[in-house]
Parts: sequence; structure tokens; C-alpha cells
Amino acid sequence: MSTQPVLTDVLFLAAAKGLPAVSSLGLVVDGKKLAWGTVVAADDTAGGSTGLEQLVVEVLAPALRGAELAGLSELLRRVAALRYHAAGAVPAATAEETPLPKPLLLAVGEALLAALAHAEDCTPAEVLARAYGLALPSAPPPLHVELDTHRPLDDLPRGTSSVASVGYRTPAGPPAEMLGEDGVI
Repeated sequence: MSTQPVLTDVLFLAAAKGLPAVSSLGLVVDGKKLAWGTVVAADDTAGGSTGLEQLVVEVLAPALRGAELAGLSELLRRVAALRYHAAGAVPAATAEETPLPKPLLLAVGEALLAALAHAEDCTPAEVLARAYGLALPSAPPPLHVELDTHRPLDDLPRGTSSVASVGYRTPAGPPAEMLGEDGVI
């Protein structure tokens, strides 16, 4: 018996009417954890959010339910191979079949990456490094922060500085004057 986490369901949360076509795709892992991907689609992509939701229900969910979270590449290949007719899911590939729309494929990839990172208790970068044989950096990359103001941080609207400064050293004066030659505060 495998100890790998299993995808137990696939959810689709459609964009509200009148708002930009940004929907969410959720992967339920082991019936209790959720990993989300963002579906950014033009209204005409596979029939808008209604059409995308139909693809999730009829094509994507049946293909992923019960799949083990065993590796990013294998799961992405499985999803990329899915095809559909305008009427819904079909059992075998034919010339009239169409691959899933790219916005849906990207959202599935994002959600799978998040699910694997959570399951493996690591970062998405570590999942990608293992999946594609990449070396991880030996030191954390530098963080570049841009502010669109030249006011000291304590003059920024309430709540801004506390969120922006969590885990980061923030300047006591105007950021443009506080930056050194190498961009370090």
C-alpha cells in the first residue's frame, strides 16, 4: 500500500459575474488539504467560466481523482494528455478532440506544485529542482523591494509598513536616500 498523498477531488470556483475572468481551481489532497491554482481566462476561453467549470467536472476531475501525488512531471504529462469534445469527456483520442485550454493547464500546474510542496514539506522551488534536476541556490537570493514613495515608512498609511516590514529590515528615512550603492539598506 502506498503512503503517497492522493488527490481526492478537484474544485472550480468561478469568477463572479461582472468581474474579470479570474477563477480558482482547487485540488483536494487526502480529503482534507486544499491546493489552489488561478485560472485567468478570457470570457471566450472554452465558453468562459461556465465552460471551464464543465471541463473541470467532466474531464479533469475524473482523470485526477485517486491519482497519487508522486511526481510533478508525471502528473503534468497526465493532464496535458487530456482531450475533450465540446459536448464533454470522451474515452479515446480522435481528430476532433481538443486539449484543455492553457489557462486551465496553468492553473492545474500551479495547484499541483502547491500540493506537492505541502505534501513534501518543502518550497515550490525545491519541488521544481527535484523534478527537473536543478541545483538549489546555496544562499538565499537577495530581495529587491521597490516603494513608490520617498516618505519615511512611518509616514505611510497605517497598516502598510507592518505588512511590508514583516521579516525585512526597513529604512528609517526616505528609502531612496537610505539605499547604498549596491541597493542594500
